[in-house]
Amino acid sequence: MSPNENGRTSPAGQHGHTVRKRFWFEVLAGTTGLILLIASRVSKEWIEVVFGVDPDGGNGLLENAIALALLGTALVSFAFARREFVHARRARAEWIVQ
Repeated sequence: MSPNENGRTSPAGQHGHTVRKRFWFEVLAGTTGLILLIASRVSKEWIEVVFGVDPDGGNGLLENAIALALLGTALVSFAFARREFVHARRARAEWIVQ
């Protein structure tokens, strides 16, 4: 936190950033999960193509399980990012009221 012209310390810092690095990590994790989810839905045999193995006998069961896990990861990451954003907005509003 940095003091402003009145000597008060702003949670936003000097440049008006109100979210922590944690927010950006969570957004990146969620976005990566969604991109990988889309990629896994495009090709049901990407594990066979990339790794040269056939762990599920070619029926796409493993790829579907990975897609569901990626969807869960994306949803949880975006939920945490939203919580972080709301927290930062409230902290900024409380500071302005002071």
